[in-house]
Amino acid sequence: MLGCEGDTGQYAYTRQYVKTHRHLDTEWYAASVETAERLPRLTRDERRAQTRERLIDAAADVFNRLGYHGASLEAVADAAGYTKGAVYSNFASKADLFVALAERRSVAAKRFMLA
Repeated sequence: MLGCEGDTGQYAYTRQYVKTHRHLDTEWYAASVETAERLPRLTRDERRAQTRERLIDAAADVFNRLGYHGASLEAVADAAGYTKGAVYSNFASKADLFVALAERRSVAAKRFMLA
């Protein structure tokens, strides 16, 4: 496999190993890591809820740093590691995202007061 024709410098794959460089002296590493148990796959609704929570977390940071008027949905998407489309698929507007953040904080405050 080393130095094969057609090797474009991209990853050259075999069944069990991956070569990350084109050089003849490159070491080969196992492509998969054995784990004791695999994590269960999330359902679509679980993934959407996870994305929504991450976006709200990122929005809290962006709103704290830039204020409401200085913040943008693009800045929130960048902070969360998602695209702006992911933000718009979960929230209709910046105001909608801000309301979701405020609701989450009010729920947390109520739990704190009741504890």
